[in-house]
Amino acid sequence: MICVGVNKKNFALVFAISVGLGVSIVNSSMLAIGELAIIAMLANMFGYPHKYKSAIVVVIGFVVMQVFFEGINGEMLNSIIPVVMGVVCFLIIPSKCVDKIADKCMVNNQELSVRNVILSTRKSIKNRMGELSSIFAQMKNIHLGLMKQQLGVSQVV
Repeated sequence: MICVGVNKKNFALVFAISVGLGVSIVNSSMLAIGELAIIAMLANMFGYPHKYKSAIVVVIGFVVMQVFFEGINGEMLNSIIPVVMGVVCFLIIPSKCVDKIADKCMVNNQELSVRNVILSTRKSIKNRMGELSSIFAQMKNIHLGLMKQQLGVSQVV
């Protein structure tokens, strides 16, 4: 679900298939690839901005897959606990944090160039404002120095 929030593309599907491939090699069962791919597609369908709806759909989809593929048995509780914990951990992460990660991991060059232009403009404005601030600080110091010499108003102006 974090992959969907960060990339907003089908990267989550590729990542889920890769992880599922690793799990299926360890367990000697191809079922993990399908399960993780379906979970990734469910997360993609309901998208990141709808964080809670996506989380609920992922949990319900996982329960339906467990019932469909394995039936109701004692192992279903053991397999759903990691999914629920993952969803809870995802819901705890603030949306601003996911958006910052997405900004750092931009894939689209157009978005990246626009972001670079904005950042460079912001830096140049910051530098100019700093120079302007130093000019006003110097003017203040000169004015205070003249006031300390107790010059008259007509002499200061």
